[in-house]
Amino acid sequence: MVREQWEAQRPNGIGSQGTAALGIMMNLLLALRSKGVLRDIEVIAILDTAAETAEKTTGELDGEFAKLVAGHIRQMIDPFANPDTLERLQ
Repeated sequence: MVREQWEAQRPNGIGSQGTAALGIMMNLLLALRSKGVLRDIEVIAILDTAAETAEKTTGELDGEFAKLVAGHIRQMIDPFANPDTLERLQ
């Protein structure tokens, strides 16, 4: 309920769209890794760069949202840095 209220305060449903986008990105990276196109270290580099880019967003409201997004992206790194966790995701 609180999450719905928070997302409702965002313009154009950014909360829902952002969550969906992160899920799609994670699935894409998992698929590329499973096909051998990307190694774990490359996936980690992509996610780290995405988090750094999000953190550079300026503005009071945008900055707070960017920190939240960057935190979620950094959480996505853990399965690739810890192979035991990654095997449970697949």
